[in-house]
Amino acid sequence: MRIRHLLIWVAPPVLVGLLAFGVRSGRLRQICSLSGPGLPVIEVPASIDLGEQEIGRTCLSEIPIYNKGTAELVVDHIRTNCACTGLEDKVNEQFVRLTAFRLTPGQSKTFVVRMAVQGQPGAQMQNFLTFHTNDPEHSEVVIPITVAKLRGSCLPVPTTVLFGTVSLGNSVSRVINVYDAGVSRRTIREVASTVPRRFGVRLLKSTSLSGEDQANQPASAGQLIGQIEVMVKGNEEGSLNGEVLIYLAGQELAPDIVPVLGRVASPIEVTPLSLVLPRRSGAGLVSYGECICRSIADEPVALTVQSIPQGVSVKISEVDGNPRFQKIRIDWQGKTLGSMTKQSHKEVFLRALCGSIKKDINISVICQGGDE
Repeated sequence: MRIRHLLIWVAPPVLVGLLAFGVRSGRLRQICSLSGPGLPVIEVPASIDLGEQEIGRTCLSEIPIYNKGTAELVVDHIRTNCACTGLEDKVNEQFVRLTAFRLTPGQSKTFVVRMAVQGQPGAQMQNFLTFHTNDPEHSEVVIPITVAKLRGSCLPVPTTVLFGTVSLGNSVSRVINVYDAGVSRRTIREVASTVPRRFGVRLLKSTSLSGEDQANQPASAGQLIGQIEVMVKGNEEGSLNGEVLIYLAGQELAPDIVPVLGRVASPIEVTPLSLVLPRRSGAGLVSYGECICRSIADEPVALTVQSIPQGVSVKISEVDGNPRFQKIRIDWQGKTLGSMTKQSHKEVFLRALCGSIKKDINISVICQGGDE
């Protein structure tokens, strides 16, 4: 009786300990494989390191998966944290993305992980491949896929070309320094402008940096592989907004893009060029309006009145004592009638002089109501 009571208290902890040892050591799998249908056992790499890769490329890496158990291995719910990455198998000479697969006992198969490389130059990129299995010890497998360092195809400096406001008739240019931040050094095959009517581009033959450019060169820029001149003729008013396209030799990638911002304007500008009087204000209806004439050149502008219609007066004065800016105040002495549905159109003509440049200015005044 004493031995029976002793076994009742001692046997359960011993059995639990043996079971735990069997799970940890793999002995349980061996015993099960001998006495039953067996268990699947998956063997996969703990991680995938893709080293340094270029932004914009698609890189492939082989991943072997082995079922070293004695039952069929079922892998499903295959997913990644980014649509740019996936697990694929080669079927009829083509790669097909997988969502599930099976491996027989002892079978090993090599799959492919495909990843589109994206991010900022110099940074690290990491995605995760996750799937479920019927291996009781590895019901969910997570494999980190890492690009140790992202390399840009090329690095243009500046990254945006700013022209600001260019005077009509003036020609200006800017230079883009293009550095190779790729794994292997390339050359520039071609450059192009998306709006050649507004600005042109050309690849310079020589590549030499000024002292200022050398000081502004980014530490991770790589080697200078070319210089691009962006040229504005300034023979037409309007926006300069567009892009410079940079194509690398031997590359099928999309071109690198450098935005261009600016506009070509007359040296003398007036805004607005039309007024509606009377106009509503916080104090009610007022019968005057103001326009600003400015010189975009570093020269004063002078205004003279050429013609004023009846019932309208004009007063010209500097803005805050700055001769480059002139304020044009236009008063209408007409009467405002009821709903102001009656309108009359009047024109004020002025002439602006800025250095050697003359410009005739026409301001339209829409008068609502009746004349005196």
